[in-house]
Amino acid sequence: MNLISEPSEDPLPRSAAAVHLGEPAQSGAESLPIARNPAAPTSSQPAAETPGWVFFAANAGWGASTAHMLVLLPFLLRRQGLSVEAIAAITAPTFLPLSLQFLWTPLLDLGPRRRSFFIWASLLASVLTLWSFQLLKAGHYGAMLAALIAVNGLFTVASAALSMLVATTVPPARQGQAFGLQCTSGMVMQGVLGTVLLAFTEPPEALVRICQKLGLPSGPMPLMQQGELLALLLIGSGLCGLLIPEAPPVRVARSANRSIPSWAQLTAYLRRTVRHAGDETARVFKTRIGIIGLLTCVAPISTGAAANLFGAIGKDFGAGAGTVSMTTGFGAALAMAAGSMFGGWASDRGDRRNAYMASGVALAVVAACMALLPATPFTFAVCGLAYAVFTGVAYATYYPFVVQLIGTGPGISTRYSICTSASNLAIYYVTLLDGVGYQRSGPMGLLRFDAALNIGGVCLILWLSSFLRRSRRSAKLLVDPAGVVQ
Repeated sequence: MNLISEPSEDPLPRSAAAVHLGEPAQSGAESLPIARNPAAPTSSQPAAETPGWVFFAANAGWGASTAHMLVLLPFLLRRQGLSVEAIAAITAPTFLPLSLQFLWTPLLDLGPRRRSFFIWASLLASVLTLWSFQLLKAGHYGAMLAALIAVNGLFTVASAALSMLVATTVPPARQGQAFGLQCTSGMVMQGVLGTVLLAFTEPPEALVRICQKLGLPSGPMPLMQQGELLALLLIGSGLCGLLIPEAPPVRVARSANRSIPSWAQLTAYLRRTVRHAGDETARVFKTRIGIIGLLTCVAPISTGAAANLFGAIGKDFGAGAGTVSMTTGFGAALAMAAGSMFGGWASDRGDRRNAYMASGVALAVVAACMALLPATPFTFAVCGLAYAVFTGVAYATYYPFVVQLIGTGPGISTRYSICTSASNLAIYYVTLLDGVGYQRSGPMGLLRFDAALNIGGVCLILWLSSFLRRSRRSAKLLVDPAGVVQ
């Protein structure tokens, strides 16, 4: 259901009204306002339900792609003799598309099936990934950077398309499980495949002995073979989109004597659709519920930002390289995957806003305990893994909460991209503020800052929910059976 605020002299009964942020309902729907737009592309018939394992498999290739950029690529660049500053200058811009995705993900509302966007984005990314390995081998770092930026741009399209497919092909009561499996897949592949690729690049002695006993090649895997492996994983993930039974879109109107739409009909259709995407964007920034929803997404809660700096503070706890590697790498990935599974389960069995806020409170408690307990390797490992678990819970509860917040129907991809960009901004500025905490008071200051920001985010969401409830007296909520505001 979706919300719109208008003056009202005759409010609707509670059962007929849509639900504001913070107000429980049987459907749990809390959403931004949506205007009816006959020109907006919608499905012509309801889609069948998609099993959750399909979304796990569909996101696996993109988890492998993340492992390539975060784990394997810096290692390979360092082996080629580049400095840490040069590696940072190459890797940092590759994630720029994550913050700018609101500029192009509204294209998902143009009309073609979202699974088509997902499949083609995955296939194009596989080609660019393989090309980036060729460029890396040849030492063409500028062209490689451009290819990887394009891969991450395609990742934002595929991720948004897959999330929208969860929202439109999975019943609301099971969306949390599907989102949890999607997050789990990315985290497991990032952690496991990152470790495996490093082992293939520079095999440890134990792996060499095992391969020799089994009669398998024991030398390093050639660079291009690693690229081919990643490309095949992306292709396999893309083809999983064919298993998602998305309903066909509404076709562009055709003339009676034409088998295909005319150029004038196509351009008119595109103009209406682009204008509708612009209207949806403006609606988010101009309406009270839209601004409140945006502030909810940009709140400093459940970002898991402190984990981005755990590798840097390991020595402050006396942790060795092995402990830091397990706490921030392979072990963290498995812990986040377990948290994602639990978070998806919790979202389907309770209020999604409360589940999302609870993950923020849990992260604050873990960060506070890590700051208060003795600075030992044991504290670093246990609290670091606990922080990873609740970061996984946060990510898995965030996606169902956002889908509930923005509603379904025309323009969902536009609203989703705005909310996702806002949440990525939150991760960025909370990481910066945690760094300020470290500069002031060392690792304990970092952890105290992170805990305080999470609690502050919870308080902000509670205040916004209370403000929205108080404004209900001056709001008229009218929702048709399809969930679109009339």
